[in-house]
Amino acid sequence: MDYEAKWGKMTVQIARLTAGVAGAFTDVFTPVQGSFALNVEEGNKLEAFIEGGERIASRKDANKYTLEFQVYLGGDLAKPIEDVDGVISDEYAIRVIPENAALEGFLMGRTAVSVIESFTAEEGHRATYTFEALKPATGKMMEPYTAPEA
Repeated sequence: MDYEAKWGKMTVQIARLTAGVAGAFTDVFTPVQGSFALNVEEGNKLEAFIEGGERIASRKDANKYTLEFQVYLGGDLAKPIEDVDGVISDEYAIRVIPENAALEGFLMGRTAVSVIESFTAEEGHRATYTFEALKPATGKMMEPYTAPEA
């Protein structure tokens, strides 16, 4: 089986949700190198035990998905999503397409978004965006996505 890496310069696209439906997706300018990360927190495990420590039932909650990246700000690099003091009230869909667009990326169809700005003389003006996956009306919080052929 051939394996083709999905690393490299990805394309990040976002769409504001209106009444739970994603509008047109637009490209976010390229994230700061090394800042892009998909974090998965394993769901809580719930267990029932009887006297003597024997487990009689077990279940696991859904995983939690968070996508985070930084973008530079300044000049012609404006915030991809506007906020009021870090608060973004709208929900967004976000999809990530690998450098080789024929490979499978992923889509979070419904997310809560937040942003934190920072500035240092060494790193410049940046904004860190965090997208927390929310359960959509149908489907999974994290879905595979492959860009249509051009």
